[in-house]
Amino acid sequence: MTHDATDLRPEAFFDLSDFAHRALFDGKTYVWEALNAIPDYIDAFCASLDFDAGVAGDVEPGALILGERITVASGAVIEAGAQIRGRDIYIAEGAVIEAGAYLKGERIYIGPGALVERAWLKGRRILVDRGAKVLVNTRLRDNVILSEGAEAGFAADIKNAVFLPYAAAAHFVYAGDSLVGRRANLADKTTLSNLRHDGQAPRLRVGDDLIDSGLRKFGAIIGDGVRTGCVTTTNPGTLVGPGVWTYDHSVLSGIIPPDTIIKHRQANDTARRRADGWSRRP
Repeated sequence: MTHDATDLRPEAFFDLSDFAHRALFDGKTYVWEALNAIPDYIDAFCASLDFDAGVAGDVEPGALILGERITVASGAVIEAGAQIRGRDIYIAEGAVIEAGAYLKGERIYIGPGALVERAWLKGRRILVDRGAKVLVNTRLRDNVILSEGAEAGFAADIKNAVFLPYAAAAHFVYAGDSLVGRRANLADKTTLSNLRHDGQAPRLRVGDDLIDSGLRKFGAIIGDGVRTGCVTTTNPGTLVGPGVWTYDHSVLSGIIPPDTIIKHRQANDTARRRADGWSRRP
C-alpha cells in the first residue's frame, strides 16, 4: 500500500489484497467512486443467492417471518420476538437474529456466524458479512456492507457505506456515504458528516488542482487502521489516510496524510466556587 498523501486511488487507503468485496473498487480512479457502485454491487451479490430455499433454521415460537423469498439456512437462529419482513432476505448458517431485532426491506443478507442484536435493518441492499455484528439500537439503512468481522453499534446509524473487515463503529456513531478501512475504530460519537449546508458536492485540493467529487452526499474515506477520538467530526468529503489517530473533539477537513496524529487542544479555566454558586478567580 502506498503512503503518498496525493494518491487518491482505493489502494492508497485500503489493503484490498484479500478483500471479499474487492470488485467494488475495480476500475476506480478515485476512492470515493466506490460509493456510487454499492447498489449495483449488492444487487449482483444477491443474484447469486437462493432466496427460495425456505426456512430450515431454528425459528423460535414468537418470531415473525412475513414476506416472499425469505431463506433461513440450517443452523441459523431466529429468536422469539425478532421480526423479518420483506422479500429477498437470506439468513445464512450460524447467523443469530436476537429478540427485538427488526429486519424489513429487500435484498438483505446476514452472513454465516453474523449477529444482529436488538437493532433495525430497514431498507434495500444491506449486506452483513461473515462474523459481523450489529449491536443494540443500531440502524442500518440502504446500501450498507459490513464486511467480515466488522462491528456496528451500540446505537450507530449507517447508510450507503462500506466497512472493511474488522472495522468498528462504537456508540452513537454516524457514518453516512462513507468508506471505513480495515480495523479502523470510530470512537464514541464520531460523526462522518455527509452533506454541506449549500448542498454542493465537496471538492478536494491536491497540489494546485481542485477536484470535484461529483457527490452531493459524501461523508468520509477512513483509511485502514485509523483511530478516532471521542466526538471526532469529519466535514463532508474528508479523506483520512491509513494509520491516522485523532484526539477527542477533533474536526477534520480535506486530505489528512497517513500516519499522523490530529491533536485538538483546549484550555480549561479554573475558578474558585463561592458559597452562593458563583465563582471567582483564585
